[in-house]
Formats: sequence, C-alpha cells, structure tokens
Amino acid sequence: MSAGKVVGIDVGWSASRATTGLAVLAWDDTSVTWHLDRAGIDKDERRRRLAALLARASGPIEAVAVDGPLRPDLECRETYRGADALLCRGLFARRGKVGATSSRSGFRLHQEAVVLADLALEHPVARARHRPAIHARAVVEAFPNLFLGVLCDACAAAPYPVPRKPRQWTDAFYPALAADGRLDALLRRLLPGRRLDAAWTSVTDHDDRAALACALAALGVAVGRFVAVGAEDGWVILPPREAWGRGECGCWAEDTLRANVTSVRRDGWAAAVYRDGRPWITA
Repeated sequence: MSAGKVVGIDVGWSASRATTGLAVLAWDDTSVTWHLDRAGIDKDERRRRLAALLARASGPIEAVAVDGPLRPDLECRETYRGADALLCRGLFARRGKVGATSSRSGFRLHQEAVVLADLALEHPVARARHRPAIHARAVVEAFPNLFLGVLCDACAAAPYPVPRKPRQWTDAFYPALAADGRLDALLRRLLPGRRLDAAWTSVTDHDDRAALACALAALGVAVGRFVAVGAEDGWVILPPREAWGRGECGCWAEDTLRANVTSVRRDGWAAAVYRDGRPWITA
C-alpha cells in the first residue's frame, strides 16, 4: 500500500470531559504521521470530530481499531468471551488485564465500542482481508494496555514498567517504549522505509496515547502483521510477534498465552491465537 490511513479509537464516556481519543495514522511512499483529537459522549460531536480528523489525511481508510469488546457483526451482548478468558489469566491478570464483557464496566465499554465502531463505518473503510475477521469491513478490537504491554521486557535486566497510579498501565508503557525506541521499531516493521513526521514524546495525554496504540493495532491488520487472540465471539489484536519483549527465558507474553490457551480450552472455550492471519497457538 503506497498510501493510506488507519483509525484508532480509545473509548471514553465521561459526561464532563472529552475522554474519547481519536487517532488517524497516515502514510505515503516516503513518510508517516498522525493526527489526534478527543471527543465527549455526544454522538454528533464524535461524528464531526472523526470526520474532521479523517479529512486532514489523504488516502483510503485501510482499517479501524476500537478499544473495547467487539463481537462478530458488532452484536452487543453481555456474556463472557473467549478473549476475556485468555487475557485475564497468568501474568496478564497482573499486567493490565481486560475488562470482561460480562462485568458491569466491561459491558458499558462494549456498548460504547459498538457505537464508535458504527460511527467509523459511516466512512468507506476497506473490506476485511485479514483472518480472523469479525466484520465484512476491517474493523477490529484493540486493547492498548496489552498491545503496548507485550512490547515490554520483563526480566531482571529490564523490569516490567509499573504504573504510578492504579490501572494507568498505558501511561507506564508508552513513555518507556518511546524512550527505548521500540515504538519506532514497531512502526518501521509495519511501514518500512518511511520517515516519521511526528514525535512519540509529544503525545502526553492518556487518551491520545491509547488512541494512537489503537491506530498501530489497525495498521498491523492493514499490512497483515499482527497477532489475534480470542475465539469466534471476538478477537483482540496485538502487535506482530517479532516485536514482543523478552522474559527471563524466552518471551514472557508468548509463554503466558500458550499456558492460557491450554487452560481456557480445558475449561471448554474454543480459544486460539492467530499470527499474521494463520492459526498459531491452538492447543
């Protein structure tokens, strides 16, 4: 793809502040940049701000990633999912685990994610070319905490980042990954040979950082370099395996996923992990 753009949406629902983060990451043959904004909970405001952000970048919309649970065909249902089970066990339970769709807050996030995905699909988003897909067009589920988290090392030589405030995992991961060059490395892996016309360190707001992480997840899907974790009731998109951080012995996130797939399948879930569109960890 010589030119294009992807959308990342960090779901927020504050009635008093603009906490829905919007990111458009765009590229051409030579450069990459992004545009960021935030919106409140008013649907028309969200629609206007997203449209204005998309108008700032040329090229087709190759994919959209939303920070919140998404089921196939964007169905909204308050039940536990395979992805919830896979990403709340083992080390993931202590490193920014997902909010289960069956919980009160998780279901609220699910509802808002569906609303925002529908708003994004008012625009001409490319058809889904990746596996596994949840929709005819390329709209996917992201989880910024873990998307950034799996890029981090977790060993004696490079301890895992810890948030200063409870549950602020994204704000612990993002500056560390920007400082050590891993965000740069990830972008070069997904869009090689381009110049970055933006600065990672200029993004300091929590919602902006989360939206940009979602845009990177969408970019991975657009170029076919990603890991998908879940089951037929929904898939969470993570960075390509080659970018993941190391543990004491190998890759801590891969080891955790392998153990969790075995555990979750033993409990009756048909959970699996795909890598670059092909089955990877299935038992």
